[in-house]
Amino acid sequence: FFKQKTAYELSLGLVGSEMCIRDRFKTDHLEYFKTVTETLEQLEFYEIDQHTEDLHQSSYDKENILTEFELLFKSKGNPPIGYLRARVL
Repeated sequence: FFKQKTAYELSLGLVGSEMCIRDRFKTDHLEYFKTVTETLEQLEFYEIDQHTEDLHQSSYDKENILTEFELLFKSKGNPPIGYLRARVL
């Protein structure tokens, strides 16, 4: 069951576990990634300046620090990982 969150609820949580280093978000759950992307685009105080639905096939990969989960995913065929970087305006 996927509970749809409001933009406010998402923005409060985006400095937590999903937004690593406070301004970056990456996940293998592409439906959730799309929801977060759409929500951030609606918020007046965030601007997305990097975005891809396949981090490891993008130019952003060279700056990526692999997480434990990404290392595991690489061993299982490397499914796409959504990545975005947002800044507070």
